[in-house]
Amino acid sequence: MKQSQEQSGFRLKRLPGEAVTPARGGFTLIELLISAAVFVVILGAVYLVYTTSHTTYARGETRAEIQQTARAAMDLLAREVRMAGYWCNPSCPGGTNRAIQEAQASALKIFGDVETSGARIYVAYFVRDNTAAIVAGTCPAANVCTLYRQRFTTAWQPEEQLATNVQLVTFAYFDKDGVELVPGASGLDNAPLDLTTPPPSTVVPWTNREAVRRIRIQLVVRGDPEENIPNYQLATDISPRNLGV
Repeated sequence: MKQSQEQSGFRLKRLPGEAVTPARGGFTLIELLISAAVFVVILGAVYLVYTTSHTTYARGETRAEIQQTARAAMDLLAREVRMAGYWCNPSCPGGTNRAIQEAQASALKIFGDVETSGARIYVAYFVRDNTAAIVAGTCPAANVCTLYRQRFTTAWQPEEQLATNVQLVTFAYFDKDGVELVPGASGLDNAPLDLTTPPPSTVVPWTNREAVRRIRIQLVVRGDPEENIPNYQLATDISPRNLGV
């Protein structure tokens, strides 16, 4: 090296007081351990940010799905219940204006051209759990409940799922003065919903069903406590336009 420098016409000189730095061939073990520790810390922070973001996104997706399912079910209920009795008066089965076929606290059966298709049909709304039992009131904690819609044309058609993981569905009935007509206490139906006898049902009286002018529907869909997602609740008041004033 010295010879080659002299031959090239110049020579490297050390400045006065400059320390001589020995040549290094790599990193020490301590430096490697420190670098590895820093890398692990950074990697852990990145992973923590990723998992937090993923969990938040998944929770948001679940919450959005619950809300969309509940809203879609409530929209259908409100639209069809509002049309109860359409093209029915005075030809509703059993009387002059019996568009409300069964008025339960947790189930409802109506009659009319509720689909605005030109055909008068019966439609029932009710909750059934995973044991196939119709549920009245709050869904048992150990069961999974589903809100169903079922049509009757010339026979009962297959059940249609409207919302799953239902916690509660209630129907409240009011007359023209706003007085609540309580099933079983105000002459409304208190027997189990009839989905076997061809309508009109003859197992319960018609008392006070003709007085119904407003129906309040409440729907509660279960959240996920483990994911910190609360229950989602919707409620609406409907005044079917064909029941009279």
